[in-house]
Amino acid sequence: YAAMAGFAIPTQRALVMVLVVMLAIIWQRHVRPLQVLSLALLAVLVIDPFAVMAAGFWLSFTAVAVILYGVMGRLPHDLEEPGAVRKLWWKWGRLQWLLFIGLAPLVLFYYHRVSLVAPLANLIAVPWVSIVTVPLTLLGTLLLDVWPQAGTWLLQWAHGSLAGLWPVLDNLSRWPWGQWTHVSPPTWTLVTSLVGILWILAPKGFPQRWMGIVWLMPVVLMPRPAPPPGEFDFTLLDVGQGLAAVVQTHQHVLVFDTGPRFSADFDTGAAVVVPYLETFGSDKVDRLIISHGDNDHIGGSTSLAEQLAIADILTSVPDRLNGMAAQECLAGTHWSWDGVDFEILHPDSVAFRNSQRGNNRSCVLRVSTGAAAVLLPGDIESVAEHYLLEQAQREGRVLRADILVAPHHGSLTSSSTGFIQAINPRYVLFPVGYRNRYGFPKPAIVERYLQLGSNASRQSVTVFDTSRQGAIQFRLSPTRGVSLSQGYRQARRRYWHSR
Repeated sequence: YAAMAGFAIPTQRALVMVLVVMLAIIWQRHVRPLQVLSLALLAVLVIDPFAVMAAGFWLSFTAVAVILYGVMGRLPHDLEEPGAVRKLWWKWGRLQWLLFIGLAPLVLFYYHRVSLVAPLANLIAVPWVSIVTVPLTLLGTLLLDVWPQAGTWLLQWAHGSLAGLWPVLDNLSRWPWGQWTHVSPPTWTLVTSLVGILWILAPKGFPQRWMGIVWLMPVVLMPRPAPPPGEFDFTLLDVGQGLAAVVQTHQHVLVFDTGPRFSADFDTGAAVVVPYLETFGSDKVDRLIISHGDNDHIGGSTSLAEQLAIADILTSVPDRLNGMAAQECLAGTHWSWDGVDFEILHPDSVAFRNSQRGNNRSCVLRVSTGAAAVLLPGDIESVAEHYLLEQAQREGRVLRADILVAPHHGSLTSSSTGFIQAINPRYVLFPVGYRNRYGFPKPAIVERYLQLGSNASRQSVTVFDTSRQGAIQFRLSPTRGVSLSQGYRQARRRYWHSR
């Protein structure tokens, strides 16, 4: 079974524990359950020391440890009490309660969400799969070479057992209250949670077991991290060759583009944008802006809409967002959230929108608080840049920004000299993929930004790209200006990374 399951960490642990127990029986030796678990832990780490980096390692061993703590050394007085329901609860229901309480803080730490229907789902699925599906699968596999027809029948029955179970689990997952999403708790809260779990799951008669709830409160009540009113966080996410950015104010979240879709089963909306929003406890998007219709900008939008509630959508291609109530982004659209100003600068006139296609119709967004600002120009090229400058001069719009996400990923068709001079950025961010086939950002464009910043009359320009730094985050304040947070890869460096 472990071989068929690919020797995943949970199956390695189970295999070692079974081997230890069987050898103890053969040798007529008495071993304690915790000794068995410890030997399994040692064996798994000898096989793969880097297993400690996997969430499955901690969840698997913690689950067994919680079960052992919850059942070892307990007097079976519950079994002696009359009633089949009480006995059934002790054998099956109580086990799910132990796992739910014991693993919830760790699951929240790794996945930013806890399934509230997991105990019920496991109560149904675990005995069914263990008693029906797995035996049929193993026996059918063994008989395939000896008695192919019987083996095929058994595997078909195993498939049927899962086909019947799946609708039940699918309906449970769709319950509106079936999942709780929360901010990822800091590491120190796992220590207090451990105290709370040991206290709550202590044997009957242990004094004041309800006090364990108090020790779990830091995980439950951890506030959602958010900038204070008047300030905002800007994060350029690493989605490979594409663009996705998040603006977070005190009580609102805006997503600008969602990165590419690579296949029917994988896109960066589900793989990058949604998990990032969940790290600070956001379960909705107040406004989604899709700059234009290229896959590297719109590809993850469907997954984002499926997994999170989106209050409002602006885009230059509303016809490409089927099934979504999208409105066209228009220059002059302005709104304020929590003391932070948002303004759409492009596309402007109907004539320009009708005469241009693709990149030059990209939505251009400027976000500002006081003198600090970010400019997101999408994939506009030189034609749209010049038009944007002319319109800004004619209508008195402000273009200057401290942070500029380079137009069109740093291509030769964008980042004209006049445009760069008008923006006069301190930081230029290139959203590009590692060794992308287009060669973005083009060295000549990077040099253009650096040369303009090296002039004595101008401030220096710092250049970042997501292929090197990963996700890049800034805090913008009307009083303190722009504060740079390290890129994700620099902040999360491991000891094996070269310096």
